[in-house]
Amino acid sequence: MRDDPHASLQELKGIDSFIHTRKGLYTSSVLLYYYGIAYKNLNQFDSSELYMDKYIEWSFNKKLIKRLAPAYMAKANLYSDQNQYDKSMDAVTQAIRYYDELNDTLGIIIANGKMGYLLSETQRLNDAMPYHYKALALALGKKDTIEIATAYSNIGLVFEKQLLLDSALFYFKRSEQLGILQEDAYALSFDRYNIGNILMKQDKFQEAAIYLTAASNAAKESEVPKQIISSQLLLATLYLQQKRTKEGIQLMEDILKKYPDELNLKDQVETYHSLQEAYQETGNLPKAIYYLRNWATLNDSLLNLEITGQVHQLELGYQTEQKERAIQLLNTNNALAQSNLKTARLQTYGLGVILLIFSILLVSIYRLLRKTRIQNVYIQKTLSEKETLIKEIHHRVKNNLQFVSSLLNLQARQVEDEKTLSILKEGQNRVRSMALIHQNLYQEQNLTGIEIKKYFEVLIQSLFQSYNISPGRIQLQSNIDPMQLDVDTMIPLGLIVNELISNALKYAFPDERHGLIKVSLVEESGTLVLLVSDNGIGIHTDHKGQLGNSFGYRLIQAFKTQLDAKLEIETDQGTSVTLKINDYKKAS
Repeated sequence: MRDDPHASLQELKGIDSFIHTRKGLYTSSVLLYYYGIAYKNLNQFDSSELYMDKYIEWSFNKKLIKRLAPAYMAKANLYSDQNQYDKSMDAVTQAIRYYDELNDTLGIIIANGKMGYLLSETQRLNDAMPYHYKALALALGKKDTIEIATAYSNIGLVFEKQLLLDSALFYFKRSEQLGILQEDAYALSFDRYNIGNILMKQDKFQEAAIYLTAASNAAKESEVPKQIISSQLLLATLYLQQKRTKEGIQLMEDILKKYPDELNLKDQVETYHSLQEAYQETGNLPKAIYYLRNWATLNDSLLNLEITGQVHQLELGYQTEQKERAIQLLNTNNALAQSNLKTARLQTYGLGVILLIFSILLVSIYRLLRKTRIQNVYIQKTLSEKETLIKEIHHRVKNNLQFVSSLLNLQARQVEDEKTLSILKEGQNRVRSMALIHQNLYQEQNLTGIEIKKYFEVLIQSLFQSYNISPGRIQLQSNIDPMQLDVDTMIPLGLIVNELISNALKYAFPDERHGLIKVSLVEESGTLVLLVSDNGIGIHTDHKGQLGNSFGYRLIQAFKTQLDAKLEIETDQGTSVTLKINDYKKAS
């Protein structure tokens, strides 16, 4: 199942055929479970879920708790492989209940470890630790070295997410020591992968390369495709970081050829993106464009999968609510019937009419409250769906703008004329400034506003990198009020700042001169005041008259009109540009 799911599936089909020719002698129900596992390992998730549901239904009807517990754990793994963590948690919760009923300590250990992993994947790190510590305590009590090592590894993963890298490394190495004692190649491939990953994050690339090579060798020895893929992909990433570009490219290309079915969508997206950047760096533009297009297509598919999962969860919640509503309605009708019966019995004592009126009043109030609650839930669901769709739109716009930026960059590599090259770079920077706005929108809770301080820090830093400004040569001073502005204000404002900073970096400090750029954006008496100044060489008198002919200046003038702003330019000591904006909107 783990080492060769293709061969496993063929064996299952042979067993299935054998059983059908000898009806009554054997049971095929257990095959449902193994079919589910095999299809999961082949990333055929729909088929896997179908077989697992059939197996669980059969086990439930037969009241076989010993089979239900591992079946729900298998479903939990199936859902977590698809990043459907809520559904995976529900399955683990069921498994824990059955393992507790069976008093199965090993099952409890495994299930608690899985729950801790799921909580850490959803960033509930403080909630995850008690589950891992419980699994560790039970494993130590059983002296089960395999589960002790697993618990150490899981605790290390939580510390890694908390950026406590030294603590994470400590637990990963403890897990590795147990793997060495057991001579377990499969476990060692995991441990050494985790250690190598931490060392990469600590910039200890030589040590990381040793561990990742060992992880790859252990994975090959265990013959588990998924582990081979993950260890070799991380090793290839390390090669690219070390500028061993040829080795990194070769390793990634080999993975794509050898494991086309086992490579999941997320790994494919990351691999295509890495290969696009690597080929672009080596100047192989046809290959770079090929992987760029594949990356864009698959990245869109990955986003669609995430959105589909969110919509599925909304639909699931809605269906659950409908079922609860039907049950509550039945309960209400039952309560009403009981009340009527009671009223009939009390009619002899002269209280029937009063109780009947009181019951009707209660039911009416209940129905009114219930109707209001249902309407609120529906409104909240609708808002959540709209928010999901808006985030998808911003994400797609950002992706498309990044795609345009990458194409401009590829085109620039084929241009030798300096003036044309400069125009392409300016265009790329303008596209990047707009992409950054949409990136901020889909990453933040507020879908209509941009945190200007954070946005301009990232934008200006990217411009310094774009123009290859060496560290320390040009200093930056910024004074930006903390506020959120509406996207209609931020797009023209971002492009204006992009033009002003770009001009300062290109023209103010020739011949590698040192200098200072100041950026200020403050709100004063209902006016937004933008100031960008430098202490460079300034604008020569002969060139002032030519400002109106430049595309950047005309762009600023157009946006000035849009923002109802007043523009002031001073060139006494360097260049100082002030824009006083009257028409701007803060985020609601």
